[in-house]
Amino acid sequence: MAKSPNVKTSVSGSPLASTVIPLRQAAVESSLKRAGFEFSGVAMLCVNSAGQILALNLEAAELAGGHFSHDTLVGLSVAELISFPNHRAFARRLSRLWALAAGGTQSNVETKLMLRGGGRLTARVAVRLFRFEQEEFASIAVTDTTQ
Repeated sequence: MAKSPNVKTSVSGSPLASTVIPLRQAAVESSLKRAGFEFSGVAMLCVNSAGQILALNLEAAELAGGHFSHDTLVGLSVAELISFPNHRAFARRLSRLWALAAGGTQSNVETKLMLRGGGRLTARVAVRLFRFEQEEFASIAVTDTTQ
């Protein structure tokens, strides 16, 4: 039986599965990272500099008070979750938060949020900026500190 020059074999003569294990491991790691995001226990969002929601977990979707499904919120503005008097107020607050995060590796702020669903939330908001393909994004974790 002729061997292909591109297939490596082990001492026993069977083909090595050298690429299968790393591929499987990468898939498992990706699944674990996604599960860690989805089931983190705190509301987590990924947004761009305009405040557009690029990803969010189930806890973050619950901030909308059942007005939107999880998938419907992706692509919308953070202002769809948190109520602001007007667009200028939203832009000012987002700009301030972005500037705080840009000043260090991570920013934490204690704040009161008026949710679109009608509720109020006292929360610790942690923001971390990161770059991906020449764009800047923010990872935002919202922890309810209401007593």
